[in-house]
Amino acid sequence: MRFPTSKLKAGDKYKIALMATLIAAAIFLTCYYHAVLKTEVVFSHFFYVPIVLASAWWQRRGILVGLFLVAVLLLGHLFIGGTGPIIDDLIRAGMLLVVSVVVAELSREISGKGRELKESEERYRLIAENAADVIWIMDMEFNRTYTSPSVERLRGFTPEEVGNMTFNEFIAPDSLQKATEMFAEEMEIEERGDGDPDRSRTFEVELICKNGTTVWTEVTASFLRDDEGNPVGMLGVGRDIGDRKRAEEELRLHRERLEEIVEERTAEVRKLGMAVEQSIDGMAITDLDGYLQYVNRAWAMMHRREQEEFIGKYIGFFHDDQRLREEVTRFLDQVIRTGLHQAEIRQFRKDGTTFPSWVTAALLNDEAGDPFGFVVVARDITERKMAEKELRSINEELEGFAYTVSHDLKGPLSTIGLATYTLRELLNELGEGEGWGDTIEIVDIIDRNVDRSGAFIDELLTLAQAGREPEEVIDVDVGVVVRSVLDDKDADIEDGGVIINVDDNLGRVTVNYVHAYQLFSNLIDNAIRHNDSSSPSVEIGHLGEEEDKGHRYIVRDNGSGVPQDILEKIFKPFFKWESEGTGVGLATVEKIIKLYDGEIVAYNDEGACFEFVIRDARIR
Repeated sequence: MRFPTSKLKAGDKYKIALMATLIAAAIFLTCYYHAVLKTEVVFSHFFYVPIVLASAWWQRRGILVGLFLVAVLLLGHLFIGGTGPIIDDLIRAGMLLVVSVVVAELSREISGKGRELKESEERYRLIAENAADVIWIMDMEFNRTYTSPSVERLRGFTPEEVGNMTFNEFIAPDSLQKATEMFAEEMEIEERGDGDPDRSRTFEVELICKNGTTVWTEVTASFLRDDEGNPVGMLGVGRDIGDRKRAEEELRLHRERLEEIVEERTAEVRKLGMAVEQSIDGMAITDLDGYLQYVNRAWAMMHRREQEEFIGKYIGFFHDDQRLREEVTRFLDQVIRTGLHQAEIRQFRKDGTTFPSWVTAALLNDEAGDPFGFVVVARDITERKMAEKELRSINEELEGFAYTVSHDLKGPLSTIGLATYTLRELLNELGEGEGWGDTIEIVDIIDRNVDRSGAFIDELLTLAQAGREPEEVIDVDVGVVVRSVLDDKDADIEDGGVIINVDDNLGRVTVNYVHAYQLFSNLIDNAIRHNDSSSPSVEIGHLGEEEDKGHRYIVRDNGSGVPQDILEKIFKPFFKWESEGTGVGLATVEKIIKLYDGEIVAYNDEGACFEFVIRDARIR
């Protein structure tokens, strides 16, 4: 095949050079696989690359490359030597020729269609280039094949610049979405085959100009079709409707805005009124001096008065006690300083009785940011206080019971322990005789059970104490607590060969130090004792801070985890899922965490994981 290189373009020279390289590589592979590797597998697959490229570039002339490579394949088998029957190479040769012919014919057909489309474009180019409206043509892949020069007057871009732009670069997002939806609708009509082939679609599009502004155009678009009626492209005509659109838009926006304002204000007032009036909490609005302008039904019922009795009165008028009136004044002063304040305040009803309430007040600001009053929300917490009192009483009784049981049981246990010690000493003095070994074993069993019972009583007492509100809370460095726990468990860690991984910074929590120690001690001990991995490790991590002064932590091991059917039972007191332990440790953990308004969850993730949140206690 001869190519006069003097008349060839740079692109054609590149194709010839690449083809020569690929053919040379094919010849080399043939020799190498036959003569050196003594195999025919794989190398002939490479022949498809030059065959497909040649047929695509030079159409039927490219088949010569396929014929040449087929000859190379067969001659290589005959003269260099093949390991398999020649029929295999004949089949491969046939496949190579089929691919070459198919690609050449497809390329030729595509090229012919392109020429027809180009001729069609030329017939209308003169008309389009002299039109005032913008005329454009694009293929079904949304590639612009033509844009009339009038686009520069409309948008500032030259036709060439528009042709190199994507839809996102020259169509506003909202318009692009609508145009995409309309195109999808048109394609559905095409698929159904029930649409008018000469139909067109008119729509409005917001286009982006070169100077960054936008212009509204009205576009009429229709499909360009081939001889069989199939869409092969799109023809569109667009005209500037910016002035009309701006006028319509201004009028529409003005009308809609007025309607929205009325609807919004009406809806807001209605919803706010319903919410406030139906609220179970008492709500009031005052001016900056604390004089009431509005109270809801709950507020009036809470104080056993009518709503009208409050309007215009100072918010503390029903506090007959001077000390309480001063407390309300201090409360409002705090709201002015901080913008929001909460406190427990005792209030008076009309009949003179009092009730505890939890009061939250916030400063009200106008649109300029200037304060003009307060919104106050009060909740009667009588039942909560009674429940807390009852709970404290129950806890005190339980704690007293635990102390009593501890004392009453530890006395006999101590006596039994002393007796077994004395009995062992006497047996040792008497020396070994008949039944001596069995007796010593029985004494050891009694001793072990006395120790186990003592430990169980201690843990029961710890569980009872865990629910008590701490008398002292401090700012605790969690890292120091964890290091102290690990030091105390150093022997267990070393005996088990456990690797401990601790975050560099575990943060600080405002809690009772003993509670913090018990919390991490139980979780770490649980992770060490129940870790059945051959290379056990335990991780203590700080997962970050919560918005409501909560601190999230995780203690995890790399063992087989907790059986799924007992995950929900694991925090119940005295529940044991293995023979060891008392079943009190994790119950103590949950009790401590709940004491600080936290929560804990157990789950399996390549080992047992205990993830919990503990919140700062209020320092009194």
